[in-house]
Amino acid sequence: MSRPACRTFFVDRLRLKQILPNLLSNAIKFTPAGGSVRIEARTDGEGRMLFSVIDSGIGMAKESIPLALEPFRQIASPLCAQCRRHRAGRHPAQVADGNA
Repeated sequence: MSRPACRTFFVDRLRLKQILPNLLSNAIKFTPAGGSVRIEARTDGEGRMLFSVIDSGIGMAKESIPLALEPFRQIASPLCAQCRRHRAGRHPAQVADGNA
């Protein structure tokens, strides 16, 4: 299997260090034990790098997405509160290992 050529990308380092950890943290936080969290990176046809975080968590209603993308907004959900209570005081790695 051949590997794709490595490319150099110029990024806003601060934004990248804010966005990816937040996306991964939310994916881990709201994915039940035994679920999956995956990160993918690819380029588009215009030379941009695209990152995707895919998980098997609780998700959100389509109509809530624009609200969630506003600065400093969180979407209230009974399922979110249930997830936080279930994992209270536990490191996400412990939950992922099935030690919840």
